[in-house]
Amino acid sequence: MKKIRITIINGSYHQKGKTIGIANEFTSLLEKKLYKYTLVINRIELNNSKLETCRGCKNCFSNGICRLDKIDDMHKIKRILCMSDVVIFSSPVYLKMITASMKLILDRLAYWTHIFKLHNTLGIIVLSAATSGINETNAYLMDILSHLGISVIGTIYNDIYCEKNYTNFEIDRIATMIERIIKGKEEISNDLLERYFKSFQYVYKEFVKNNKYDAEINYWLQNDYLSKKTYLQLLEDNDGENVDDE
Repeated sequence: MKKIRITIINGSYHQKGKTIGIANEFTSLLEKKLYKYTLVINRIELNNSKLETCRGCKNCFSNGICRLDKIDDMHKIKRILCMSDVVIFSSPVYLKMITASMKLILDRLAYWTHIFKLHNTLGIIVLSAATSGINETNAYLMDILSHLGISVIGTIYNDIYCEKNYTNFEIDRIATMIERIIKGKEEISNDLLERYFKSFQYVYKEFVKNNKYDAEINYWLQNDYLSKKTYLQLLEDNDGENVDDE
């Protein structure tokens, strides 16, 4: 039986809060909908993780290595992400933004946004808020996750002044899409991913012309990204696991 590796990244500070409750309920329903598969579920509780804040040293951009990985849990989180088929980003909305702990790990993944490190990964966004801020937070996450190479296939949200804003229909739609993608009958790429890929590709081609090299450009060259006509071609040619090669 084929395994689907799902990782829940919980940015909430409340272990029994609404946000993680939605993510857990959604995952349970996914298990029922995808009963033909073995779901391997990892949960990353950011509030219980040892995480250093980004120092802005830019070593990751130039050398491809974050020095802080040696002293906290980020390297472990990166490896789990690289092994995941589906990642659920779960966060309450604080002042029209994700929580500080989730923003922290995205800051630490900044250099991955230049190399589409998590291509072939599906993303699901789970948010809860008191009326406002959901649209802004969702748009932010969609943008950052797409830069990471993640194909976001759905957002599930809860407004605390309503009973539920997500439906079984939406869960069915996401579960069906996951199954179709796994079977190779649904494209992972989308307009946003294609646009970002072409933009970076243009910039890095210019860098190569001018003999400017760093870890990011070397990554593109080593993985033959510059020769790809589309992001979809990259996905098709690199079908498989995202390997943590740090």
